[in-house]
Amino acid sequence: MVSAVVVAAAVAWSAIPTSPLAADAPATDFSEERASSVLATLVDEIGHRTAGSDGATRALAYLETTMRAIPGLEVVVQDITALADGRYSGASVYRVRNVVARLPGESPETVLIAAHYDSATMSVGAADDALSVAAVVDVARALAAGPKLRRTVVFLLDEGEELGLFGAQGFLKHRFAGDVVTFVNLEAAGARGRPILFQTGPGDPWLAGAYASAAPHPRGTVMGQDVFQSGIIPSDTDFRVYRDERGLRGLDVALYRDGWAYHTHLDRTDRLESGSLQEMGANALAVTRELATMDIPTGHSDSPAVYYDILGLWMISYAHVVAWLLAGLAIVALGRALRIVHRQGLLSPRDLITGTFWSAGALVSGVVVAIFLATLIGGWMARPHGWFARPWLAVAAYGVPAVLVTLLILRLAVLRSTASTVSAATRLIAGTGVVFALLLMIATGLGVGSGYMLLWWVVGCAGALRIAALGVTRLGTALVAGWMFPALLTLTAGDALLATFVPMAGRMGVPMDGLIAVLAALPLVAAALLPGAIIVAYPPDWGRFVFRTLGVVAVASLVAVAIVDPYTPERPRRIALRIDQSAGSASVGSRSMDGISMDGDRLHVARPLHGMGALPRLPGAELVLVEERQMMASKGTGRVVRVRLDPHGATAVRLRWEPADSRIIVDDGTEDGLRLDDLSGSVTFVAPNPSGVELTFVLDRDGPLQLDVRALHSSPPEALRDDLDTLPDWVALDFSAWVISTVEF
Repeated sequence: MVSAVVVAAAVAWSAIPTSPLAADAPATDFSEERASSVLATLVDEIGHRTAGSDGATRALAYLETTMRAIPGLEVVVQDITALADGRYSGASVYRVRNVVARLPGESPETVLIAAHYDSATMSVGAADDALSVAAVVDVARALAAGPKLRRTVVFLLDEGEELGLFGAQGFLKHRFAGDVVTFVNLEAAGARGRPILFQTGPGDPWLAGAYASAAPHPRGTVMGQDVFQSGIIPSDTDFRVYRDERGLRGLDVALYRDGWAYHTHLDRTDRLESGSLQEMGANALAVTRELATMDIPTGHSDSPAVYYDILGLWMISYAHVVAWLLAGLAIVALGRALRIVHRQGLLSPRDLITGTFWSAGALVSGVVVAIFLATLIGGWMARPHGWFARPWLAVAAYGVPAVLVTLLILRLAVLRSTASTVSAATRLIAGTGVVFALLLMIATGLGVGSGYMLLWWVVGCAGALRIAALGVTRLGTALVAGWMFPALLTLTAGDALLATFVPMAGRMGVPMDGLIAVLAALPLVAAALLPGAIIVAYPPDWGRFVFRTLGVVAVASLVAVAIVDPYTPERPRRIALRIDQSAGSASVGSRSMDGISMDGDRLHVARPLHGMGALPRLPGAELVLVEERQMMASKGTGRVVRVRLDPHGATAVRLRWEPADSRIIVDDGTEDGLRLDDLSGSVTFVAPNPSGVELTFVLDRDGPLQLDVRALHSSPPEALRDDLDTLPDWVALDFSAWVISTVEF
């Protein structure tokens, strides 16, 4: 019991950020207090910074001025219009304005450190990503104040990440990009806590090793990489652009706690936690220095890295080939321990098979019970997501019953055994070790780095068996020796998973009760198997009281999950509202982003703007004819039609044209313009120039040019704000309006 309290306290303590450094810290150190002025200006003074907006323009000017004030930096503003495949349908023409600063080193080889200064459309983006921008600025100041580095460092503050990772794509066309050999990308999926390394590589284990050796506050786990790269998380970062489009290897670091604020009006400076910026910046500074001075291996290794931290104080990192070696050594150690207890007559081959069966059954039964309870409450009783604003309720309602069932199964195994009590305990410890060993081999074979937790459970079971072989008086020592370290790793990982997925459930599109039940139960059940084997064999005097208390907690928590309101103003429900407006009609649609009906009694949300007699007219994009002329074409007489597109504040403008095989040239400031061929009659302009975009259509035949124009406005106009203010304070709105028109030339 004492060891469990110690582990739980250590897990909670490890999530608290370090104390920030003051503004009078040495010039070559990172200081949260110094960096906070950048953060406050971007968020509290400028505010919304959607790509292409006036706020983004002001942020660009401020960041350019700030970076130019740092001695030794070469600063340029990259204003680029280019074509890319984005998140919008078909091809996208994007315009981004990046602040690019270069600190020359002894070699042109370059380390890139990047963050994006634009914000999501409904947010002022304090954590996402102004905090990271502030970190990059102060890292630049600290590096410039120090001695010349071996490699050049480029600091990128890019625009357009939120609209489709366009800032990073634009940077790859910059002259500085060709010398980049590795990168550090700073991001956020939450507003609090400690930044975590959640992606590295691909391959090249030396990258994770560099982070592990250099970061003063190392926090990271390959489990984040396993989950993120599985595609289950509905988010992406610039890391993907650098990796997939240029083949670069790098590090992706982000805040992840308090995801309720992510991409909402709640992502403000008063939501941030003291010390988060300090750790983000201090780690980024130290790791960038390391990458800029170390010997980088030539060539690339496709072997993925396994990495994880211990309480945020130390980090272990090694290549996947080492994971195979360690798995083999752990299994050999378990085999030797099994041999010892077999020689002492405490375990026969049949006992081992029986113990494995009971341990596996206890593990599966605990998780199945959690899923059943979640299905019962969230599905059959139609009371979903009662844990959303209170994740601890998920642990109590699903994790505690799962542990109780696990222990009951193990106790049943002891009662059904005819062997001595110590033999019964040994059988279950051995069976638990075999279960973990089998799972370890599967995980290692599939390349799942998260198998490191299984590795330590196998080692723990081997150690517990060896100590248990010394006699019944050593069982308590066996428990502590074999349990505490793997339990610490497992419960830390489980805490991180819940902290990530509970807020994310609000935007996954389907109810997530079953998954949250698994995430709440599995770490606890896994951590309960080894101590459970000893506890059920030698029930302590306080055992019945604890079991009854846990039973009461489980029942009370299940009732609470079924009756409490899932949402609060600080942890709101996300509602997507869409308006489609054309010359003759307008329609309004709304849906909950968690996939749960908006019409239920407990979760009812009056649909905003529905039933309004007439919606205010929203500004559409305008096309104005500049010039038209005939030309000779392969099919006879063709036409050249030059028009000016005025977006009228639209975030994006989608064009479709007939004839679909017409070519289009975008005036991007170059002599020949941006030539778009083979687009099949459609393109989306993302963050178009507010002053207008000039387009030239080249038709290979005579006849009319018909254009379908759809302008996206991502922020509610003032005329609608009074109506939208009627939404409950526990609702966060995601707004979009498409204004549709047709023009013919």
